[in-house]
Amino acid sequence: NAVELKYELERRGATVYLTRYDDVKVSLEERKNMAMALKPDLYISLHCDGNERKDVFGTSAFYYKPMSQALAQNIYNEMIKVYSSYIYPSDYNKATEAQRGCRYHPFSVTRLEDCPSVLIETGYVTNYEECAILVKEETRKQIAVAIANGIENYINSK
Repeated sequence: NAVELKYELERRGATVYLTRYDDVKVSLEERKNMAMALKPDLYISLHCDGNERKDVFGTSAFYYKPMSQALAQNIYNEMIKVYSSYIYPSDYNKATEAQRGCRYHPFSVTRLEDCPSVLIETGYVTNYEECAILVKEETRKQIAVAIANGIENYINSK
């Protein structure tokens, strides 16, 4: 998802840095240090959620600082469009239930001081049905466009 988003944002003229380019673990402290060194305009942390219950599904966005709330909300609004029109297009109830909310939470990556920072949960890998949709290349592209649209909406509203 991060690579697809990088391509989409660069296509729109953004400069994008990833915390990693390979499947390696990067500590939360290293992520924060990288952000402090790069001094980005925005920090987007992408995740796929998990739950012990295999029937949990959907998307959510998190922020901590007030300056990050509008960014999180704009991205979340675009993500729920993807869920309604692409991930669960024929099931209105499921698409509605997939809207897990845009919420305040003090995750390490949402507590950056110098720029708006958000954590986006794009779906649940522990839900077999949803994971099968999330791993498709077209889904990753849809998610990247949605997140880029949310970022663009946020920037245009400033």
